[in-house]
Amino acid sequence: LDPARLVAWLLTLFAVSVLGSFWAAAELVIAGGRDPFAVAAWGSLQSSSWLELYRELSYTPVLVGLPALLAGAIFPAACSLHGEGATDAGRQVGAVLAANGVGAALGALLGAFGLVPLVGIQGAFVLVALGAVLAASLALLASAASPKERRRALVPPLGLAAVVVAMPAALPRSMLLSVVGPRHQILLHYEEARTGTVSVIESQIHGERQLLINSVNEVTTRLVHDQSFKLLGHLGPLLHPDPRRALMICLGAGISAGAALRHPLEDLDVVDLSAAVARGARHFSAENNDVLDAPNLHLHIADGRHFLLDSSGGYDLAIIDSTHPKAVDSWLLYTEEFYRLVHARLAPDGIAVQWLPLHGLSEREFKIVVRTFLAAFEHTTLWATAGIETYGLVAYAKLVGHKGGAARIDLAELERRLSTPAL
Repeated sequence: LDPARLVAWLLTLFAVSVLGSFWAAAELVIAGGRDPFAVAAWGSLQSSSWLELYRELSYTPVLVGLPALLAGAIFPAACSLHGEGATDAGRQVGAVLAANGVGAALGALLGAFGLVPLVGIQGAFVLVALGAVLAASLALLASAASPKERRRALVPPLGLAAVVVAMPAALPRSMLLSVVGPRHQILLHYEEARTGTVSVIESQIHGERQLLINSVNEVTTRLVHDQSFKLLGHLGPLLHPDPRRALMICLGAGISAGAALRHPLEDLDVVDLSAAVARGARHFSAENNDVLDAPNLHLHIADGRHFLLDSSGGYDLAIIDSTHPKAVDSWLLYTEEFYRLVHARLAPDGIAVQWLPLHGLSEREFKIVVRTFLAAFEHTTLWATAGIETYGLVAYAKLVGHKGGAARIDLAELERRLSTPAL
């Protein structure tokens, strides 16, 4: 088989498999929800922080298995094509390796920083497939020896066009609506951003709003959630003798930031990885007191760890509102190294407040997080709020670490602060 034709047809199959696998994976979620393989029913995983990881592992082969297999076949075929008949075959293979490395690096950067924000997740998959079929057509044209063979160069783009036309539009949005239940929900905000999807939905039955990141509920306007996030923002300023500068890792719906700024803070630096989260938080202005327009709030779109590493510190308060420990992208914010970094950036009498859920974690996993926090903050108190959810009793904990020694709670001063009109 002509090496050029082999590369061309492998590229065509790769392009079709990229879209086909994405389509199949999306339909799995649309039909079966966030857990199409019922991983939560496997033994003790239902209450484990490992649940999300195993869900990802069970789902990933559907999305990338066939494209990865074909990409692995394309590489040696390209080496064979480029080195065919060459006296310096090693140099030619090295050139293919270099091009492959540069392409892999550029693809990752373009996907995260360019394609997804500009054309969306589905559009990015289509553009990747389009690049593959254009390369296939060029390979066929380069090896064509007759008009008939040149006409074959039309087959890859026509095949891809057929798949694109057949594939339903807006599959990521359909996946979200399938997970949250589309019948009684209004989609107030939906954005496919650089680091994930950000959505805000509102129930047509009772008006409850939810902020979802990658289709996972992060914040709701239910009373128990509102109490939990407001306490997260209030605790540090209430317990610190004279709070002036504060840092918050993760904005969420801005409810905790809004609560913190009810106190006389001079500056609140809020660090979040995604600007889309701030746009979603605009739909919670009643709950967060329009905090994004507050003159003493400074929003930084950055990685929280890197922001702390670059910061000179001196913060009186650090409020950490990282997502659930079971989320595959939040574990770094529950490590001893991160907590020690927070400790180092606090002023001598600084206070750190960490949100910690009681649901979705086994008792052993909850204790691991607490012990990890204690490794950096020897003097720690644990606070909790509880309430009734639609599915029963739910509770949330707050770990409050005191850098300057054991907690000293002046009840008279606490009562005085709580009686101020702003609170």
